[in-house]
Amino acid sequence: MMKQFGIWLAAVVVAASAMTAVAELSDAEWAQVKRKALERPRLVIYDNDGDDVNYHPGVPTLEAILAKRTTWLCKYPVNTMIYCINGTTFQMKMPTKNGDLGDYSWPQDDQSLEKVGGSTNAVKWLAENKIDILQVELDYARAHGIEFFAEFRFNDTHEWYDTPENPVPYFPPFKRKHPEYLMGTYDKPPPYATWCSYDFSHKEIRDRFAALVIEVAENYELDGIFIDLFRWLGIFKSVAWGGTASAEETAALSAMFQQIRDATEAIGRRRGRPVLLAIRVPDSPAFCKGIGFDWEGLMAAGVFDLVFPGGNNHFEPWTNSIALCHKYGVKCYPSIDYPSFDKNPLIRVRDSYESYWGREAAAYQAGADGIFYYNMFVESVVANLMPPGYGALQLKNKRYYVSPLCFNGWITIEGSLAGGGELCQLPELFPGRPHTLQPGDSQTFRMEIGDDFAALRRAGVSVQTLATLVADGDASQVHIASNGVAWQYGGTIQGRHVYEVPPEALRPGCNDLQLTLKAPLGEPVWKPILEGNVILSGSNQPPWRRLFYPALDNRDNESIVDGAYRIRDTGGGCPNLFYPIDDGASRHGVELAFEARLEATDDPLGAMLRLAGGGIVEILTLQPGRVGLFYAGKSAPLDTETFHQYILRLGAGKIVLTVDGQVLMETPAAMATTDPKARLHGMGHILHGLHNSGLLIGSLADKGGGTSLWRRLRLRQNANNVTLHDCFIDVRLGAALTPKPNVIWQKCAAEGAIALAGGNYAYHAYPAVGECELTLPPDGEARLCFSTGGLCTDISLHGNLMVHGGRLVPLPPLRDGVRLIRFQMDNDIANIFVDGNFCSSEAGEFVTQVLKNNAAMAALNDESGGVLRNSGLVVKPVGVARVKALRFSEYPPAK
Repeated sequence: MMKQFGIWLAAVVVAASAMTAVAELSDAEWAQVKRKALERPRLVIYDNDGDDVNYHPGVPTLEAILAKRTTWLCKYPVNTMIYCINGTTFQMKMPTKNGDLGDYSWPQDDQSLEKVGGSTNAVKWLAENKIDILQVELDYARAHGIEFFAEFRFNDTHEWYDTPENPVPYFPPFKRKHPEYLMGTYDKPPPYATWCSYDFSHKEIRDRFAALVIEVAENYELDGIFIDLFRWLGIFKSVAWGGTASAEETAALSAMFQQIRDATEAIGRRRGRPVLLAIRVPDSPAFCKGIGFDWEGLMAAGVFDLVFPGGNNHFEPWTNSIALCHKYGVKCYPSIDYPSFDKNPLIRVRDSYESYWGREAAAYQAGADGIFYYNMFVESVVANLMPPGYGALQLKNKRYYVSPLCFNGWITIEGSLAGGGELCQLPELFPGRPHTLQPGDSQTFRMEIGDDFAALRRAGVSVQTLATLVADGDASQVHIASNGVAWQYGGTIQGRHVYEVPPEALRPGCNDLQLTLKAPLGEPVWKPILEGNVILSGSNQPPWRRLFYPALDNRDNESIVDGAYRIRDTGGGCPNLFYPIDDGASRHGVELAFEARLEATDDPLGAMLRLAGGGIVEILTLQPGRVGLFYAGKSAPLDTETFHQYILRLGAGKIVLTVDGQVLMETPAAMATTDPKARLHGMGHILHGLHNSGLLIGSLADKGGGTSLWRRLRLRQNANNVTLHDCFIDVRLGAALTPKPNVIWQKCAAEGAIALAGGNYAYHAYPAVGECELTLPPDGEARLCFSTGGLCTDISLHGNLMVHGGRLVPLPPLRDGVRLIRFQMDNDIANIFVDGNFCSSEAGEFVTQVLKNNAAMAALNDESGGVLRNSGLVVKPVGVARVKALRFSEYPPAK
């Protein structure tokens, strides 16, 4: 195999594929050739992403570059391959006359590159050795019968954190030379795009982009060109600063795409081989129009052959974009992306095999021609998460979320267009986007289902559907129905509530889920949201967020002093903390209690609290000897350099500030949340409700600064409110799994032990199995964590309920007061058995990532002497629960 690889490698380095020319085809002949190319099956569209050339330890080799993401593709049903050849728009991976060679060098002390294995950018090395990486990748595809597209990203701006003090090595020289072409500056970023995005209203930028695409289409015998509009959506400066694209801007962008299309058509006809044109876009024509991209008009004009709708967020049911594409004879391949960059462990569970399979099945059910996969290029992912068509998905277990994607920053629905969230037809629900139900309230969500459960049952397939609602409050009073059929509440543990979903309650396609709170009205209570005695980080941070990038990684701005959260703005950024208050909790107003102290300030907004809700926004300012209401233009004397007990209430058109139990100021509200002057600006993150419903503490000073301390923050709410954080359905199809038989235990622990080390196996992930016998009365609790050294998983037990991977699972009836829990980790999947019965499965999580982002797991690892890091089993019994035995083994045993 390696010899054959070497022969092929030598051939592609020495010579490129010959360009061919054929006799001119008639229009009818050309239409037939194009139709054949368009109808080619594309069940798995793999996007290489192009990073394989950027990060290498020491001197790179071509074999090592290709081994990362290419040479193993032929083992899998990948029949279309896309290779990204540009970064930051005009920096290329091979020499071109219209682009710049991305030959930057990494600084030797760049610690952030440890995670990618080195600091050598191979682009310059490839050029020096006269190796054309695009031609090499193209020839590999040709040799294995894979269709091949070259990819161009519109505005990939990974260099957004560049500053004069800390320049980014790959910040393009062209951008430094021409700042007039950018959306903003590092110190004055626009609210709806990265500051270093190119503004395509400039003819020079459009012309250069078109020339670069056409040059590549001319020089390589490609099957197609793919343009990724979605890799951060900045297109026009007018949109980035809060407007919508003008008709002139939209027409200019359409003309650029038409120019590219005309050129690729001419090139294809000359060769007798079409150069198809594909694009990835937001799956909302209205949103696209708002940012300046006339998606439907360009399809009607025949500009695009393939469209990959969706991406980092999802606006409309898949049926809408698929039907729109098919209306114009365009092939539609929904984009299935990596689901989240958020560290919140509740969100992270979306990165599971079953979650991907559910999203894929829903897209196929809606009529997709195939699936485009983005940000997914590891071999295990290709092997397990890219099935060749709907048939390969039908009998797989699945997880369906109300909101399978949840991003922050510019890539939220609100992050690229002012008012963009209003165009979303799929109400979102995920941690960070909660919904509060007050007694008597109802909220309707939509869930896309990819299975026909009635047809599966007719075919004799066993079907089980179990739903988990993540919510604060008494969810037994939350009644859920889908398509008019009620779900059955089954129990609660740790804020997760389980429901049995009747088979007739779900159907293929879109399902309406109605959640109604039937609890009685209760007395208002104070809900703690920040004590102020612990730095917000990792799993204890959400839903709090840091909004402003200059302060994002500078934790010197935050410390704990006097049992309070100290936020310090020295003028080099805008440090503050944001807490989202969802519309359901604040629509009638908002009331906040807190303690605060001023340390120093030289700006009216250097030490402040911004509160928005009930249509009102106000900023409380702390100044030496005075406290003020910024928008109302009111202030009152107060010793702000000592702690006081404040209550700030917004509602019914007025603002009331109480200090130490006495009303200090009461005034009519002066600023509505709809007023453009009230909008925040310059954020690194755009969050739902950011401007009109939420709390911000710290600094909003543009130039000056200040230092303030905050503690014991409380929100007033109805005692019977229920806040919804997440909702998903787990589908189990076919026969249940069985435990591995005849395990030879390599390690055992005596009764009462709470940790068992499997071995010193850090960073490896051999298949392994662990067991725990646990005395667990009905009121007992325990947490169990299992690790192979490379992968880990954990569960929580509470009586007859179990939590695993965010899922709440009812357990078999308890026998003799003892539970037998088994973990089996194999092929990246953790299967959980209780008393010999299969209960749950989930993709194992990387130990390094878990210990970094999950404070509870890191603490268990420390308590057990590093068992999770190096493999083994850790149990934390609570109350009356007791460990009877622990066992561990690998299979096959490590050599």
